[in-house]
Amino acid sequence: MKKGFFKNVIFDAFPILDRIFNREEYSDIGKTGEQATFRAIVHYVGEENVFRNVYLRDKDNKLTEIDLIALGRKGIYVFESKNYSGTVYGNDKYKTWNVYVGKRKYSFLNPIWQNKRHIEVLQYNFPDLDKDRFYNFVIFSVRCKLKITTNFNDYYIIKRDSDDNRDLQVVMKTILKKCRIDIPKEVRKKISITLREAERPNREVVEEHLNRIR
Repeated sequence: MKKGFFKNVIFDAFPILDRIFNREEYSDIGKTGEQATFRAIVHYVGEENVFRNVYLRDKDNKLTEIDLIALGRKGIYVFESKNYSGTVYGNDKYKTWNVYVGKRKYSFLNPIWQNKRHIEVLQYNFPDLDKDRFYNFVIFSVRCKLKITTNFNDYYIIKRDSDDNRDLQVVMKTILKKCRIDIPKEVRKKISITLREAERPNREVVEEHLNRIR
């Protein structure tokens, strides 16, 4: 029997199991890209280190929702997934980006800025971690074409290539090589407990968040 056989069987079955146990999330077409990114991260860091729909409070006691977070030995990976078709135009200096689908134009908030806000909230909640331990990932659908101008290097923009998202895994492995010092286990354990408790909260918490952003 080939080495890694059982690991590959489990990974191949995971998308099916994830859909069975999280049907509501898959019913939202906008969540499809997030699910694919989730499966890629699970394959890399393990399911116990991935957190979805996390609600944390900022310094002003306001709730912020973070869709996808991975806790690794070297840091916290924060993901913003955009499941767009068409051509995406953006500049990391501008607040608003545009996507063109045929002749139709749609605008959306700069996802880099959006994710920086998420990271600021995480930094507030985990002040013991250095700022360079938080990694900003923006993941786009395989169906779109990117026309993005970048001026800084404190984030990663990745176009999803498949469910296993090889490009994403390459970047994460590069980070592991660059950052040689692990976060202490006891610190990671505390972070994990906090994130797990803040994951997928009750309806009251969700409504509080929705009322604020309305």
